[in-house]
Amino acid sequence: MRLAPFSSSGANARWLVGPMCCTPERGGLTVHFSDFTIGPPIVKDLHDISM
Repeated sequence: MRLAPFSSSGANARWLVGPMCCTPERGGLTVHFSDFTIGPPIVKDLHDISM
């Protein structure tokens, strides 16, 4: 998950936030999230695939 600052630019400001998934090479990926849990932060870098 990446976090970003959201400015409060007016009383009618709206933001859509939540989990996201994307395909790396082409369109057509359909994803259904059946659960969403927020836990403690991980200590590894975002793309560190070591065990």
